[in-house]
Amino acid sequence: MNYERFKRAVMEQILDHLPDGREGWTVKMEQVRKVNRLLDGMVLIPPKEWEARHGVGITFYMEDYYTLFRKGMPLEQILEQIGQMTLNCAPPDTLKEAFFHPERMKHQIVMELIHRERNQTLLEDLPHRDFLDLAVIYRILMKDEERGYFCTTISYNMMKLLEMTEEALYQAACLYMPSELPFGVRNFDGKFIILSNSSQMFGASALLFPDVLDMACEALGGDVYILPASGDKICLEIANPQRLEELQKMVWDFYHMGNDPEDMLSDQIYFYRMHSGQVQITEQAARVAEGEGGVS
Repeated sequence: MNYERFKRAVMEQILDHLPDGREGWTVKMEQVRKVNRLLDGMVLIPPKEWEARHGVGITFYMEDYYTLFRKGMPLEQILEQIGQMTLNCAPPDTLKEAFFHPERMKHQIVMELIHRERNQTLLEDLPHRDFLDLAVIYRILMKDEERGYFCTTISYNMMKLLEMTEEALYQAACLYMPSELPFGVRNFDGKFIILSNSSQMFGASALLFPDVLDMACEALGGDVYILPASGDKICLEIANPQRLEELQKMVWDFYHMGNDPEDMLSDQIYFYRMHSGQVQITEQAARVAEGEGGVS
């Protein structure tokens, strides 16, 4: 069964696999723009009375389920899995309530780094700022004690609801992230460091916190090259020009030949000079270094 037939089969049969209490739901397919890719989202839409109690429709991405199908999961099992997931997808009441209190949401803002060029269409609807070849976007992060984190992306419309500017979003995230998602390093024999945060979410935003980068430099003992492993973590190692060509090939191969495009951040390597407060793309850093007598 090819992908188009698979999508059609799921749409035609899914309503027969919803649990009790899901009568009156409808289904539609729409394209959903996510980080680095455009996905086919099957949206299960509840009747108005259910929506008033529990929230809006639930979206399931067909590409993910087709991968499971290609790996051998029967269509019937996929339909049952989607149906059962409708029992747990609605956010808890405590989180839904927060959306009616903009002042609370102002203090739960985090940042995410995404590749600017690959997400130009997505960025048209989102307040953001440029950073090297990346862009900074913003999300509201809320935590439920039983089910973990929920987040929603801040659009221009939501920014207006919050009565905030892009600069205010940035400053709010700079205050909130270190306390809610503290950054930390995993040091591998003093040779390289994995830098992320306690929840492995949006960890690449450490690039925006010079004090965190300085902590990593001190752990390694000098200036560093930064490999953007994903939006959730970055890898750092001591800056050695003899390693640069090998590292650049490794990053380029991962970015352009990787299996999960949503995880990819950039095909560039960055350079950070300890205590400089400024991250650079290595090509730019090399030109500066040549004028100063080399990378230290």
